[in-house]
Amino acid sequence: MICENVIYTQKTLAERYGISIAALQRWYPYADIVKPRKRGGYFDATTVEIADIFYVAIKIRRLTCEEYLQQVIPAGGLDPIFRTST
Repeated sequence: MICENVIYTQKTLAERYGISIAALQRWYPYADIVKPRKRGGYFDATTVEIADIFYVAIKIRRLTCEEYLQQVIPAGGLDPIFRTST
């Protein structure tokens, strides 16, 4: 759940997932995340939600980036994936 009072930069978003900024930047093309501006740029709530879904898919469900693109995106999210795998 996203707290509306929290502003995420690349550094704070990477800290949220326990990864480096470089690792977070490698997520951008797969998770369809738009990098914020260089100075003073922040992620909006929608982008943080997308990053959360990507994090769950690759870290908890252990999907590869390619599996994420092939399974999660066409299914419309993780909910259909969870329903079929249990």
